[in-house]
Amino acid sequence: VRPRVILVSHDAHPHGAQFLALALARTLGGPALRCEVHLVCLGDGPLKEEFSRAAHLHDLAGADPEGPVAQALARELHARGARTALVNTAVAGRFLRTLARAGVRCTALIHELRGVLEQYGLGEHARAIATEADRIVCPAQAVADSFVGFAGGGDDRMSIRPQGVFRPADRKTPVAVQRARLREELGLPAAARIVMGVGYGDRRKGVDLFVAAALRSLARHPDRHWVWVGHWEAQARAQVDAMLATHPALGGRILFTGLKTDILHWYLGADAYALTSREDPFPSALLEALDAGLPTVAFEGAGGFTGLAERGALRLVPHGDADALADAVDALCDDPASSAAMSAAARGVIDTDFSFRAYARFLLETLGVQRPRVSVIVPNYNYARYLDGRLSGILAQTVPIHELIFLDDCSNDDSVERARALLAGVDVDVRIMRNEVNSGSVFAQWRKGLEMATGDHVWIAEADDESEPAFLETALRAFTTPGVVMSYCQSRMIDAAGNVIGSDYGDYVARVDPRHWLSHFIADGADEIRHAFSVLNPVPNVSAVVFRRDMLSDAMTACDGELNRFRVAGDWRLYVELLQNGAIAFDPAPLNRHRRHDRSVTLGGRRDALIAEIAQMQRLVAERFGVTGETSAIASAYLDELRRPAQA
Repeated sequence: VRPRVILVSHDAHPHGAQFLALALARTLGGPALRCEVHLVCLGDGPLKEEFSRAAHLHDLAGADPEGPVAQALARELHARGARTALVNTAVAGRFLRTLARAGVRCTALIHELRGVLEQYGLGEHARAIATEADRIVCPAQAVADSFVGFAGGGDDRMSIRPQGVFRPADRKTPVAVQRARLREELGLPAAARIVMGVGYGDRRKGVDLFVAAALRSLARHPDRHWVWVGHWEAQARAQVDAMLATHPALGGRILFTGLKTDILHWYLGADAYALTSREDPFPSALLEALDAGLPTVAFEGAGGFTGLAERGALRLVPHGDADALADAVDALCDDPASSAAMSAAARGVIDTDFSFRAYARFLLETLGVQRPRVSVIVPNYNYARYLDGRLSGILAQTVPIHELIFLDDCSNDDSVERARALLAGVDVDVRIMRNEVNSGSVFAQWRKGLEMATGDHVWIAEADDESEPAFLETALRAFTTPGVVMSYCQSRMIDAAGNVIGSDYGDYVARVDPRHWLSHFIADGADEIRHAFSVLNPVPNVSAVVFRRDMLSDAMTACDGELNRFRVAGDWRLYVELLQNGAIAFDPAPLNRHRRHDRSVTLGGRRDALIAEIAQMQRLVAERFGVTGETSAIASAYLDELRRPAQA
């Protein structure tokens, strides 16, 4: 069932908060979260057409947000099953009160600092949020403190979470291409050095400070051009025109482009970013600049973003000091090493902490709307030829995945390039990591993936296997039962070409019990160890399993020193460690396809090593858990069966 969620935007004008609302509508309704989104727009603006394409649009422009029309809409949405709402910006506070009184649970997103709240007379709106919102989310502590001080409450329901990057940079296209494209679009020389500023041209955004800094920089650097992207406030434009009139020789190198929406490649093509805001909580344009790795200078104390300077992602100068800002920008432009270090730090911060899908998922969780959080780890070594089927199968699952972590163990085929091409632009958080030296251990890759994963559950989907679309949904059902730490399904066997060579592993596990794996079950882990894992590994392929991430990580830590001593039974050892602390679930539907290659580990000189490891695992389980005489006999018979062909 797709959760129904209300999303409120105070209007549809092309500013940061409205673009955020549009991005939320697309992400909440997209394949990553799969919600039914009802977007309520309280005012006018040109983004309404895009709003209507992203969600079910309800237009309240011109209506009193607490009047009869607004009340009727709130009741209607509640009756249709929409019981939760994300209310974007303090300006929508009065409609939040209308929703709350209709029985809708509301999370308010506050982006404004006190100066803006006072400037626009938002006292009543803020007080409505402080008293009626179930949760309040601010992008930084400074914004939260400002709101509580202005509204007189709400601190007991406050969360801090920056919104993330909802328009990521195109990092695939070479920077040289982006630089040439930007200079061509602006009509500038190929060697021009470009400093960008982005935002509504008003005093709060500091467009006058941008111009003052530009004039200082341009006076000493003839190759520089300062470019402001955004439309204007009339009073600020008049002030800037007066400033430029006194410097006619320099003004031609300060460009004002007006509003532009397609500027992601501009960040990649520029040389520096000047964030001249006097007050700005956590601007989306800054996150886009950092995502592009654009070296950035801003003012101390200007907003919640200033903490990123401690991580090397930007440089701060004294508040309102345009000369200091110009000097810092020029220093970065003239120091490639410092610029490169800041660029790398900025991209690292964005990749680590500013996933927009994670932000949207967090907002849903504040409303009590839970979506699956499954981290999919794809270990790969030279399996480029299988990646189309493998990755498309993961993305086609009937429940959304939280993230996909592709781990390449120094392949010598084109696996990484193929993965990047297949995963480019997908609506899932993706990380692709390549080892420069082969680890020599599948468990080293599993461990690395677990350290990177952030989901509640993890699916180790080996790169050469395949899955049915219902695999994940089926495996996850078992986790509604308390105590389940591992859930798996039956597997078909396929050959290198994808042909089915075995309908299931029924004959293999029938040695233990011919009926146990014919139907769904949830069993105590220790009981299943004694019953099945004492004889063989009944889970022949890890791709068929979903784990509780925390429990798998603990189990791997507990037996870490032993795993690499096994060549073929390490997964068996890990499952035994894991199941000491929880239950196991099985579904007989063959929703996993296990690829069996010609080079079977049960053939040739490795057969003796395989048998020795099986015997070792049988002894370990017997010693630690105790098994019945009947089970011991079955285990011995299985070993004898394995040994006979070698003696023939």
